[in-house]
Amino acid sequence: MALPGFETIEEKATISELTKKLSKNRSARLDIEDCTEAMLTVLRILAKSGYNHYLWKSLPDKGKNKVKEFLQLLEINNKNPFTKEQFKAALRTSWTAELIGHLLVKYESEWYADEALSKWNEIDDLFEEEKQQQKTLIEAGLDEWRITELYQRDIAMKKVDEAHEHVKKNWQLEKAQRIKPSLWWQQVAQAQATQTASTDTPALSKLSADGKAWFIHPVAMMDYFSGADIVTYHIYHDGKIEKHIPQEILKGYEQKYKYVYHDKDNNEHEICIADWHTINKKGFNRYPRKTFKYPDHGRVSETKTNVSDGYIVAKAKYENGDIHEWIKKENGVSIYERLTMANGDIAEYGIHDQDGIVWRLYTKQQEEAQLVRMPDSINYESNDVVIKYELKETYRKYTNSDILAGFIGALAEIKENIIVTGSSYEQGSCFPSALHINGQSIDTKYIKKDRNLSDWEKDKEFVNALAKFHFGTFRIGATIYKLFEGISGIINGGTLHDSHLHTENFDFNAIKVIGQFENLN
Repeated sequence: MALPGFETIEEKATISELTKKLSKNRSARLDIEDCTEAMLTVLRILAKSGYNHYLWKSLPDKGKNKVKEFLQLLEINNKNPFTKEQFKAALRTSWTAELIGHLLVKYESEWYADEALSKWNEIDDLFEEEKQQQKTLIEAGLDEWRITELYQRDIAMKKVDEAHEHVKKNWQLEKAQRIKPSLWWQQVAQAQATQTASTDTPALSKLSADGKAWFIHPVAMMDYFSGADIVTYHIYHDGKIEKHIPQEILKGYEQKYKYVYHDKDNNEHEICIADWHTINKKGFNRYPRKTFKYPDHGRVSETKTNVSDGYIVAKAKYENGDIHEWIKKENGVSIYERLTMANGDIAEYGIHDQDGIVWRLYTKQQEEAQLVRMPDSINYESNDVVIKYELKETYRKYTNSDILAGFIGALAEIKENIIVTGSSYEQGSCFPSALHINGQSIDTKYIKKDRNLSDWEKDKEFVNALAKFHFGTFRIGATIYKLFEGISGIINGGTLHDSHLHTENFDFNAIKVIGQFENLN
């Protein structure tokens, strides 16, 4: 059978053979040599899904040895390939769903069997084999846990026996009460051969006598139904950005946003999925008068104690609930301490390039905002689409979700690996800055300096790319400001911005929201 745009596979394994393979995979690990051609085809598609794409890039499409090599790569990277959750996630990507939806597989229908249910009865003999496989697996676990008492091991084996007896009984009921009453294929095929023409009833035709037919995966029909999905930013090559909010949010993805880039040929590229959370916006006080120094802020209830909590290396607590934290020292990171107050205010302490050692105060506001956790890096390449950045020398790894969408669009335009030196902290504060408050701005290193280029053309291109994706203001260092003259939106950022480009003033109204919406920007 040939159908343009579809891949055809003839599955020759019987019901009992397939059941045996699946049973082995549950109790141990299915060797690649045991996979049928249909299994291998699906495995190749899933291997190239977004989750595993970086491992697959160098492997060709065909050959069991290459699929085996891929699985070995997964094992080396301590990943269990294709759990149920990963399989579901892969099917939710349009690229993977489309490929699986374009598979035509020929196999014997489950609605076809003889009166004695011969093909289904073959499964009966597999229960004992599966039981022994599971016992072997459990015995290995008991050995690992050093459980050597015979009575304890006997109890475990007895439980396996009891469970399998229960499964066997249910299987007999399944055959008698569900499978046998559902068998219609053979009867209809026989009637087809002896039917007489009628003007009232259309004639049956082409139903195979052996029960074999071509089947398409129901994922091919997914576009015809509305259902749960993840909130997704669609970023188009021409600068357009849409935020799609489904009627129902997929379970487990309520606090996540997906970012998808559309290239000039209308191909979709899933770039990342980012976690988001809600904060109370922060106001900024450059010169606070209060005392925040430990332990002078109040009565201490828990003295300074070393901790291992991300970039926090020590904590202390005051009786009023205020928490003082000490920050891990890293190259390029200027914050040293933070006081998170029970009223929601945050004071941060460190070194400012112009003001020296200072405290900054970020006061809690009533209005809320959303922040997304930026991936530490994006390293996406597919055909002519290149979207890359790295977070370096910063703990300010949170930004506004709309801003991340615009930034991804600009990255696709420039096709360079951009070094990002931060936006805001998870609470919306942003020491030593005032302008990054609530994730409203992004700092990046100049491309010329990072790449040691001979001119500033790439940096000019990047500013124009950011402007195309709705950023309005760019603070350029005083010593290089004149080199950028003529570009819309640039302002003299003083010597403070000689080391990095500061991008702000995003036009949130440029994003078109499709579906249910609550504006928290």
